Amino acid sequence: MNRRRGLEFNEVDRQPPRLGYAQRSAIDERASVTEAYLIKPAVAAPIVATAILVLLAFTGSIWWLIGVPFAIIGTICGQPNLNLADGCLAWMMAGLGLLVAAFHRDIGVVIATSSVCGLLLGAFEKTLRAVPYDDGMLQSSKHVDESQDECVPDENEGRTM
Repeated sequence: MNRRRGLEFNEVDRQPPRLGYAQRSAIDERASVTEAYLIKPAVAAPIVATAILVLLAFTGSIWWLIGVPFAIIGTICGQPNLNLADGCLAWMMAGLGLLVAAFHRDIGVVIATSSVCGLLLGAFEKTLRAVPYDDGMLQSSKHVDESQDECVPDENEGRTM
């Protein structure tokens, strides 16, 4: 392991860990364990964000309805690690909302808050729904042809409807 530069290599293929992998290292062990997670899309977060915005529109200002598409896009962009690369669109919408707030305060505040709240709700739900990724998931879409001794893709793989 190359400890001088702070890099820890994966024990299987001796490669540095890639983005999208979570690293856990035990306190009593020197080796680190790299795990991949399958991130499922948010289902409840857009519904909850839309319901909250509609409720706010009925109880407060009608301007809250403007925030529905911004909250939905924010839930799509939100990832469990909350990095700026995945959530760039939501953060740009929040910046746009602050820019609009200079001219029309109500609309700008709605755009900024709904996009950031959608981002956080989406990240929270995707964190809860993340499952560890194993090689069995990859092998389920392919079958091995015994005579050719190689992996043959499934006939339905890659088709779209």
